[in-house]
Amino acid sequence: MIQRLGPWLRFWGMFALSFLVATIVLIIAIWPSRDPGVVADLQAPECQEWRQLADDGGPYYYPEPGETCRGIRLFRYEQHQTLRTEADYDAFLLKEGARRALVSLGAWAAFSALMYALGLFARKVVVAMLNRSSRRTG
Repeated sequence: MIQRLGPWLRFWGMFALSFLVATIVLIIAIWPSRDPGVVADLQAPECQEWRQLADDGGPYYYPEPGETCRGIRLFRYEQHQTLRTEADYDAFLLKEGARRALVSLGAWAAFSALMYALGLFARKVVVAMLNRSSRRTG
């Protein structure tokens, strides 16, 4: 089958494949990991009150270093969510990682499709120009 592909399709296929490998490496690099501070706060009994708060978006100020339960408070400040257990945290990380992966793969697919369309358009323009020049000389 590869012998039947034209040169520009082979080039596009190699480009799309190498770009896919780079996208997968990027997904692995940006996959969220557990923050030890958040995990420690989820296990600490003194942070129980922060685990029981309603999802109202608070705290409304940036938690300073050294404050108690800073990891879970920082998470609430940045993500506007309350974590009650480590399972909730793992579910959030999985959902966030899947969202990032889908966005990255969508960007890969859109860019690859755009390059394919540009290749088709360029091929048609070149063929039309060659046909026009052969009619004038012939």
